[in-house]
Amino acid sequence: NNTNALVAFKMKAAYSRLSFSISRHANYPLACKVSQIVIKPSSGNFYTAARVNIADGSLTGTAVASYAINTSALPINAIGTPDTSIDNLFPAQTCNGLTLTLTVDGKNLSVTVPNSSFSTFSPGIRYTVQMEITSVGVSAVTIPDSWGATNVNGGNGYIPIP
Repeated sequence: NNTNALVAFKMKAAYSRLSFSISRHANYPLACKVSQIVIKPSSGNFYTAARVNIADGSLTGTAVASYAINTSALPINAIGTPDTSIDNLFPAQTCNGLTLTLTVDGKNLSVTVPNSSFSTFSPGIRYTVQMEITSVGVSAVTIPDSWGATNVNGGNGYIPIP
């Protein structure tokens, strides 16, 4: 009966993080009011929230064809200065590329991130979609990077295991 036993275990991230960095090009002539972003996988449906079985990584929940983010309070006023306030978590899953549609000044602007650039939401990875709104549309580049987090118990940092 040892009351001082130590238990060691490793936590593994179940979700990945999708962040947006949206900027306005100098040639964009209107107010640049982004009112919505719609995320749609290139094929099939995807989970926006789910319970994750920690034993095998399987997801339980309802998969949807697209996910809309209301950004009605997001004016991109400064030219060249990106807004980085949009940040979402998604369960780890295959998506085979994404189509992103921004509603800007009442007009839908779409860009496709191909499967070769973005095929999965990997656990513990942060993806930043850098977008620039121009007079002819929108451009996008997706950049995966490691996603650090902080332990809520004492602020001790840890690195999620991929």
